[in-house]
Amino acid sequence: MDHEVNIHEVLQLAGYDIFQGKSALLTAGGKDHFNMMTIGWGTVGIIWNKKVATTYVRRNRFTYNFMLANDFFTISMFDESYEKDLLYLGQTSGKDGNKLANTSLHAYEYKEGIMAYKEADITLVCRKLHVQDLSIVNHEIHNQFYTVEPVHTEIMGEVIAVIDNRSKDKTNK
Repeated sequence: MDHEVNIHEVLQLAGYDIFQGKSALLTAGGKDHFNMMTIGWGTVGIIWNKKVATTYVRRNRFTYNFMLANDFFTISMFDESYEKDLLYLGQTSGKDGNKLANTSLHAYEYKEGIMAYKEADITLVCRKLHVQDLSIVNHEIHNQFYTVEPVHTEIMGEVIAVIDNRSKDKTNK
């Protein structure tokens, strides 16, 4: 059984730390058709009186269409022992096959249409609220990140649940 915690408790303690110097796994889709990608950028905060998480996905990523087509997505954080898996999932496209099968991670359906991972320490379960292409006005940022690759699309979701497995023995799941 998943251990859900108070959203306020987790985000208040780790708001900036969730993405700072760490990789996370962004996932969208249901158990029969989902995809994930490693992300290093994101934010958490409050807008429209809702606790939200925001992530950024380029249009040329396989996960992009999953993010647009689904109402929910998850952002999962793992301890450093899964860094090799996250690196692989960030460098390999899901369009070429079941990339998850080549890792030690195990996905499961948390609720209908929402995927999570047994090995994740913390998973933010998000209901999509907002999608918008970034409009970069700073030339330095544009030149550093967008001369070759397309601009990111900002995807914001209300954090509707937080699964906290940090104290759980994940080897026996």
